[in-house]
Amino acid sequence: MKKGVEMLGTKFVLDGFHIKKYVKKLARELREEESEKDIRNYLEKGERKKLEEWVKQNVKGMDERKRKHVEESLSYIRRNWKGIRKRIKKEEGILGSSTESHVSHVLSARMSSRPMRWSKKGADKVSQLRIYWKNGGEIRELLHSLRREEEKKEEEIKYFSASQMISWERQKQKSYGKYIDRLQTSVSKQ
Repeated sequence: MKKGVEMLGTKFVLDGFHIKKYVKKLARELREEESEKDIRNYLEKGERKKLEEWVKQNVKGMDERKRKHVEESLSYIRRNWKGIRKRIKKEEGILGSSTESHVSHVLSARMSSRPMRWSKKGADKVSQLRIYWKNGGEIRELLHSLRREEEKKEEEIKYFSASQMISWERQKQKSYGKYIDRLQTSVSKQ
């Protein structure tokens, strides 16, 4: 998503789902009654340094596993700080993101919520086709253009060298075996 933001020249805004997820995860590990409320306060006021200091104070005496979970959540918040702030401040014209719901609706409908078996290549092609269709592409026109390309390829005359023809004959001889040779050589002159 961040690469798409760069390409399109838009602003990155973290969706509410992920903000809530990591705030709750952080609060759960800290096990303070008011920790979720405190974390939200720091986010709303834009007090990143104070949040980090507050977390440092609360992880003292914690076992290594819990400390690691806290650090992962805090790291996520740090990496997405600008997107979180834009979402919370609700700057003019920034309503948030619907990317997660689009992924769920467009891709998951076929890939995971009602799963089917797919090869990697097939899954890639189906997801590209569904995205093309959701972006307003005409499937019928796409099929016609693909068919025209195939017909062009078929129309091209192919020339084979003598070595390519001999190689092809040897491959076919191996797959058909001795029977095809006998059939060809045992035909009567009459």
